[in-house]
Amino acid sequence: SSSVHHDHTLAALTESGLPLDAPVFTTARALQVRDVLSEALRDFHLDERETEWSAMAFTLWLAPQKSNVWHNGEGRRITFDMVAERLMRNHKRDGVCLGTHRVYSLMLLLRLNEQYGGDLITAETQTQIMDYLKTCRDMIIASQSPDGSWPANWTDGAEAEAKADPKEKGYKRVIATGHHLEWLSIAPQELHPPREQILKAADWLINNVNETPQSVIDQNYTFYSHVG
Repeated sequence: SSSVHHDHTLAALTESGLPLDAPVFTTARALQVRDVLSEALRDFHLDERETEWSAMAFTLWLAPQKSNVWHNGEGRRITFDMVAERLMRNHKRDGVCLGTHRVYSLMLLLRLNEQYGGDLITAETQTQIMDYLKTCRDMIIASQSPDGSWPANWTDGAEAEAKADPKEKGYKRVIATGHHLEWLSIAPQELHPPREQILKAADWLINNVNETPQSVIDQNYTFYSHVG
């Protein structure tokens, strides 16, 4: 009945392949996933604190339908260009999971736009997203720790080690490293760091899970689920 992140449940179910006609039962009536999607589209506001999950779910559903515009419940016209601009507006360190979900949502939008004909966003927005992601790529190239992990302050680039929080919780590196590997897994080659850096990050993540006591993983399971 609730989610920590707005539209998180919808995005997760969408990515897992749940169809629009799957049943949804409430205490009042039986509905379908399409009703949840319609309500989410009506509820959406560009000035929300989090738009990452909404952007993800809407792109996955609307891209195959070649739909790039809708109106929310207040009658405001929303486009994917506007959604992309909202995702790129704030500092890269802001947003869900150290700013990494924003990167993934933008990469997903770019990929699905390419897959379904290129009409979801304008050429100008495509260029802006690519420039944004290239900056992210350069930041993770410069900020990667010698052990292969990425720190919570990856947006500090080459100054990440010098500006690191000495009290940083270990799970934050799990979050940052897992999520950067996630968006890189669907990114084109030109957005990749050198291959050895990607492999080093993957090795660190696997070794961390293998070497961390199960009791610690259990206590931090929400964060360790990002390894998947």
